[in-house]
Amino acid sequence: MVDYSALALNAFLEADVPARCAVENAMVTFKDWAEVRRDEIRDYVGRPGIQWMKYSGGEFPTKISLSDFQPVARAWGEFVVHNIAPVSNSSEYQVENALIVKMIMQEQNINLGQLLVKSIRKIANNVKPVFSLGHCNLITALCRYNGVPEPEREKPYKAIRAMTLRYFESYDDSPIVAQQPVARARGNRRAAPVREEPQEEEEEEEEDEDMEEIDRYG
Repeated sequence: MVDYSALALNAFLEADVPARCAVENAMVTFKDWAEVRRDEIRDYVGRPGIQWMKYSGGEFPTKISLSDFQPVARAWGEFVVHNIAPVSNSSEYQVENALIVKMIMQEQNINLGQLLVKSIRKIANNVKPVFSLGHCNLITALCRYNGVPEPEREKPYKAIRAMTLRYFESYDDSPIVAQQPVARARGNRRAAPVREEPQEEEEEEEEDEDMEEIDRYG
């Protein structure tokens, strides 16, 4: 049996282990945080003018668009959802994961092994028929380190490509402009509002395809 406890993962990754994890401490009371505290997270990671994504249920908004992150936060945002807390849709960013990004950028104490164990157990205990099977690279590396035999595959797994400087520089750092009212179309029907997406969308889709090839399970 391969040990994937927080202690084992931190040792394997040679990660520093703090006395207390800032993320875990915050999550204890996070569901009770007022909207103003959630706004602080959004505004810290986002470009000027960032807004919450529309939501229909719940007391507070929960998602922000990853494309609205400022460049450094977006780079860390990509890292978090590819390596620490995998999700099926990284473009709609959960505020809990944005909090992790904020704490990383503020250099707060984070127990990486603890966060990884929590994510792995969440995936392992998922009962949904379709979900994202994350941490494939970490699990494979950990199994190889412990001498676990590997089955032969027709097509080997591909590792997620590292972020390039060119890709990072394609991130938009300009203020987010509020949408203008849309003129009425014929028949008093409103035309659907159109939101322009950054030009790096094609590169994002390529990386998403790589991620899905590794992590999609259904």
